[in-house]
Amino acid sequence: MTDTLQELKQKIKARIQDAKKHGVDDRTIVEGIVNLADVAFTYEEAESREEALIKEMWGIANDQEKRVLAGIVKRLGEQA
Repeated sequence: MTDTLQELKQKIKARIQDAKKHGVDDRTIVEGIVNLADVAFTYEEAESREEALIKEMWGIANDQEKRVLAGIVKRLGEQA
């Protein structure tokens, strides 16, 4: 079953809150998001054209751009 966008944001929020509760700083959380996305985009197939676009964008992004995107994901989760 595919999560709705709101469910996904809630899951991200819960993981961020858990990490912070255990003393993980923001920079490490962002690096974790980058690493998770690297693995996901390497081994998972896109199931829609939107996912394919995001996967392609991630593939051409440099390290700084990936950190920016991961920071946006983090902020999105914090605002959920």
